[in-house]
Amino acid sequence: MPKRIYKITKKRGGWKHTQEWKDLKRIQMKGNLNSKGKKKPPITKETREKLRQAKLGKNNPMFGKKFSLEHRTRLSKSLTGLIHSDRGTVIGENHWNYKDGISKIDKLCRSMPEYKQWRSNCFVRDNWTCQTCRTTGVYITVHHKKGFNKIIRENNIKNINDARKCNEIWDITNGITLCEDCHKLTDNYKGKARRNE
Repeated sequence: MPKRIYKITKKRGGWKHTQEWKDLKRIQMKGNLNSKGKKKPPITKETREKLRQAKLGKNNPMFGKKFSLEHRTRLSKSLTGLIHSDRGTVIGENHWNYKDGISKIDKLCRSMPEYKQWRSNCFVRDNWTCQTCRTTGVYITVHHKKGFNKIIRENNIKNINDARKCNEIWDITNGITLCEDCHKLTDNYKGKARRNE
């Protein structure tokens, strides 16, 4: 290890690392080495188990602590994108990181609780079954008969409030439950209709 890690430079009037120190640090960064330049051994299974045991049960800082019902309700509301109690809305113009026009309206709509409810209603109506091949027990999705983006353009939806007011988006007759294989065969799967226009 170098004895002097700094040298005084008159050029800028401050401290600067020596070249010997820079070379050592470069080697250490490449090979995950310790301060003496030797490779660190991997963590053994016993060490991992000791680290795990150290945070189990009463040793865990959250052991025995429970959130109040009020706190859990506030957490739930914040995660579903609803209004906070005193800070305004989580999404939209009142959000701390809001940048005008960056988020696409279709992505915002798909994250709304109303959209999730619309999907759930379509699944229940179709009995969780693909309506083309009648398959159950596979990954299913709700397909828009009339494209989601087409509805947004035709109704001139610019923000979430416009989307909430538009009945055509939330109409379950526009949705059909399909398995992923049948969904890929549709005309407007993942913007296929827009690419063909």
